[in-house]
Amino acid sequence: MSFRRPSHKRSMWPVSRLVGFLLTVFLLCSLQPLQAQDLQYYYNLALKNDADFKAAGFAHEASLQVKNQAWSALLPNIDGKYSYSKINQDVTSSDNIVYPEGERKYTTKDFTLSITQPVVNISSLIRLTQAQMEIQASGIEYEIARQDLISRVAEAYLNVLASLIATETVVAEKKAVQRLFTVTDKKFKYGFARKTDLYDAQARFALIESDYIEAVNFKDDAFEALKAICNEAVVDIAPLKEDIVMEKADPDDVDVWIANALENNLEIQLLKHQLEIARREIKMQWAGHLPTVDMVGQYKQENSTGDLLASGGGNDVESKDFFVQVNFPLFSGGYTNSKVKEARANLKRINETLQGKKRAIRKEARAAFLKVKSSIMRSNALLASLESQKLAVKAKQKGFESGLYNLIDVLDAERLRYVAERDYANARFEYIFNSLKLKQIIGTLSAEDIAQVNNFFDPTDQKRACRQ
Repeated sequence: MSFRRPSHKRSMWPVSRLVGFLLTVFLLCSLQPLQAQDLQYYYNLALKNDADFKAAGFAHEASLQVKNQAWSALLPNIDGKYSYSKINQDVTSSDNIVYPEGERKYTTKDFTLSITQPVVNISSLIRLTQAQMEIQASGIEYEIARQDLISRVAEAYLNVLASLIATETVVAEKKAVQRLFTVTDKKFKYGFARKTDLYDAQARFALIESDYIEAVNFKDDAFEALKAICNEAVVDIAPLKEDIVMEKADPDDVDVWIANALENNLEIQLLKHQLEIARREIKMQWAGHLPTVDMVGQYKQENSTGDLLASGGGNDVESKDFFVQVNFPLFSGGYTNSKVKEARANLKRINETLQGKKRAIRKEARAAFLKVKSSIMRSNALLASLESQKLAVKAKQKGFESGLYNLIDVLDAERLRYVAERDYANARFEYIFNSLKLKQIIGTLSAEDIAQVNNFFDPTDQKRACRQ
């Protein structure tokens, strides 16, 4: 019997089918829902990458060493000294038999170990308390930098959204004006439009071109500003939700907010600490007039292979000393008095800066409170205006179709609607920013506020996601 081997044919996809399959996979992957990056995302990036905030962190880290440095002036100080000398002696003439004429060569070795323990040093004690105040002031500076980062990220993020909306508005208006110019130009060629109508269309088009260039520059600057803070390219950011709850500042009393700002504002707190540091500086410099007391222990060893004596023999000397050293500063060329005067002048300077900052914070707190309040009312009014403008555009379009209105009337109505949309969005952006700014002024702005504001944005809304 004979067996036939079964034949196996290798099936291969045609190249066209393989390409089609890969393209289908790519399209399916691209259709998966993506999320735009929201405010929280860019704030987290800024925490890691913002140069100013990182520099503030290193400055705070460095300031923590001032206390150790202040303590060092009150702790024992140990010094060691060693010297080695080669001496060539040539006595050419001598009337003293103890010092005969002739050449001699010998070496000397000296070793000294000293331990000094400050006992009374008022200046160093004051410096220790001053260093503690400086660490507290540095902590406030670091917190100021952190809150400033929150404010800068939020402002940059909102500016990006505002710039994109402004650009979209100008682009839509530009298309409408382009349509007007095209229609008017055709009508003019066929004698159905006046030359003044053509000039008006040309002027409108030139003006909108200028607005478009300005809007694009604003958009590029806004994207670059957010990129500079986060150190990452900004491509896709979450838009603002259509319906956000805008709450009034609680309590609804500007005087309460001003009082809180004057009490808790971080810049005022920092200046108060600096004022106290300056007071201690005066005391520390004046303490330069006071005596200091140190306990000193000293061990000394001397070794010499020769000396000036005729015998030329060497010697070994070992000594141990302990003594109390009192230093009375009598006159230092006026240095101490000059440092005291300098410290007093700095105290006055900081005090005046503090008074000026209080007046500025009072003004800023009032302005931020009123802006939060006005942005809510303005947003409500602009929303009503926007709805009215939408109805007006529909009415003008129907009137244009029936011959009641011309194209310019329709374009003017559309332009007013675009402006209302832009202004409505900006009013809501201003509410968000001023709400954060008010908290920053009273010193309570935190990462929790970023998380709360982040709920105003919708990262899943791909249709309205803002892209560069």
